Amino acid sequence: MVAAPIPLTVVGGYLGAGKTTLLNHLLRHPGRRRIAAVVNDFGDVGVDAELLSAATGAEGLIDLPNGCVCCTLADGLQQALARLGAMASPPDHIVVEASGVADPGAIAGWSFTPGFTPGGVVVLAAADTIERQRDDRLIGPTVRRQLAAADLVLLTRADLGPVDAVALRTDTAAPVVAVAHGRVAPDIVLGVDATRPAAVSAGEHETHQRSTWESDRPLTSEQLDRFVAGLDQRILRLKGWVRLDRGEAVEVQVVGRSKVVQPITQLPPASRLVAIWADPDVAVPWEQLDS
Repeated sequence: MVAAPIPLTVVGGYLGAGKTTLLNHLLRHPGRRRIAAVVNDFGDVGVDAELLSAATGAEGLIDLPNGCVCCTLADGLQQALARLGAMASPPDHIVVEASGVADPGAIAGWSFTPGFTPGGVVVLAAADTIERQRDDRLIGPTVRRQLAAADLVLLTRADLGPVDAVALRTDTAAPVVAVAHGRVAPDIVLGVDATRPAAVSAGEHETHQRSTWESDRPLTSEQLDRFVAGLDQRILRLKGWVRLDRGEAVEVQVVGRSKVVQPITQLPPASRLVAIWADPDVAVPWEQLDS
């Protein structure tokens, strides 16, 4: 008997829109589905550690609670999909988390290959940053292209800023659903109408700068607070972990004007922060952390 094709849903959205939060929620609440999540790299993407605590199966595959499975994109999307499709017990649905600067419509083109079927493009947009991002001369084309590819738009962080829905309609004809903390019924995300063909051209992307800071020396809280408070608002995304001199550790999440520093229970072996920005005039003052 020929197996039914597996629906493939692509989750996109610009940096910091909440894609990983949504993915964590779907993996924790899959309903009766066996969901497979395809991610760039488990460590970088940040899928919750307890979700990855189950036994590892084939290389690049990790069995998760609730019957779900995670698959790394380290060897490419084609290889990841081939591994999932060849499993003895294939998933009922595959969710691909696109990178923050990728065109999800182009990735959705893989859902037309044999063994798979379109499950829709879901694009996340942060209410407190989306209007500024779509009008930005550097990143605006990417943001608008992502919105245009959407079959469904999830408006995240809606409690942090109102959005002009009429203005958003100039970039997407898809339904817009407001969500909080990635909590949305799986049937909404995985039941998207994807009858229209997906885009196959990625188009041109803006040039992003990326910089990483690492250190084995713990910081004081005052050092970290001064650094975070003084960050240029043109930094699109900064995240990572920092060890403090009190024997504690914190997670740092910066998205534009939003800056969150919160304790974490697991002490990392070293501090590591990664920053991403588009404006060539931006500089990250890493030296403040080394002084």
